Amino acid sequence: MKRVTAHERFDAIVDLAGDAPGRQIAYGLVKITYEVGEGGVRLTTPQPLFHDTRHADTKHRLLPGSDFCPWKSATDVIVLGKAFATRPSTTGRVALEVGDRVVRIAVFGRRVIEWERGRARIGGPAAYEALPLGLGGAYGGVDPRVPLDPSHAATAAIDHRGLYPRNPFGSGYLVGHDPIEGIALPSFELADDLLTDDRLCVGDPSHWWRQPRPAHLGFVPANAFPRSALLGAWPPEPPPQDERLDERRLGVPLGAVGSGLHPYFFQESVPELVFASLRPGTPFIARGLRPDGRPLAFALPEAPDLSLSIAGERAAVDIIASSVVIAPEHGTVALLWVVRSAPLRRVIIPGIHRKVPLLLTVDGVPITHAPPDPPSMEAP
Repeated sequence: MKRVTAHERFDAIVDLAGDAPGRQIAYGLVKITYEVGEGGVRLTTPQPLFHDTRHADTKHRLLPGSDFCPWKSATDVIVLGKAFATRPSTTGRVALEVGDRVVRIAVFGRRVIEWERGRARIGGPAAYEALPLGLGGAYGGVDPRVPLDPSHAATAAIDHRGLYPRNPFGSGYLVGHDPIEGIALPSFELADDLLTDDRLCVGDPSHWWRQPRPAHLGFVPANAFPRSALLGAWPPEPPPQDERLDERRLGVPLGAVGSGLHPYFFQESVPELVFASLRPGTPFIARGLRPDGRPLAFALPEAPDLSLSIAGERAAVDIIASSVVIAPEHGTVALLWVVRSAPLRRVIIPGIHRKVPLLLTVDGVPITHAPPDPPSMEAP
């Protein structure tokens, strides 16, 4: 069943969540969608909150892109769509600028690994006009020639030594040097860390961390490194945890915090696009992501006026822009705001307490507590 938005200008819910055994917080989620035009951004038809995980029977609870996560401590910036060439081309560029931070991606038409006298080399790219962004077009995948440890058969999806831990879904990752035909190369590579002929074959599965990180701007799934490590699911060949590792240089934490999950686990964008603080007015420019070749440029909108009341008393809250999801082809930006209280003085149990006394206001519009909608798996 498709979710119906709470208001004609936004979607929102207010609810309770446990943040530790015996402790509870109140929180609100507010999703506002904007259309980007020449004069800036303006409100457009609101997108509904995606993938309600509050149901016990919701499948794929760690589905990338779920809006129902009140635990983020930073802002994820995500781009969904395609890389476009204004005319058929074999190569191109994509770039996303957020303030003074820039991610540049080299784009290639379809390529395969070629073999010359037993040595791997990068084949020439075919022409393209539009290529879907995503992990499938980025560097990664699995070398099926690497033997699977029989003791790991049940967990081969994460424990296979031939798997590229940063991106199990990509293409181009090879361990062995023996020729194998038909291996596709990635369409997207980080512009400052390109593949070369001598980097195509890793040689030793324990050296995977030396390879390029996958170039994409979308959601990082929970079973991809480094998020997987924060779940306790380390690759079968763990990387060094010092400055030799790219993720460490980018400030990604790899250790645990107490007995719970590290807050960074909940961040779903690539490390370059996780922001501790994004101020209203921060400029965004996306290039190479629209059919007509024009950049998509906008400034981050102001937050709405948000407040949260518990049993009639206004609560002290933290407010964070949880995600900024950009769809350049459609010219839209969806902002998800999270309003989060301190732990409550007493636990409220829906179904036992007659009424859950929560009130979220969004620019003066009241949102009261309501049971969650039936599970929905529709794409964001």
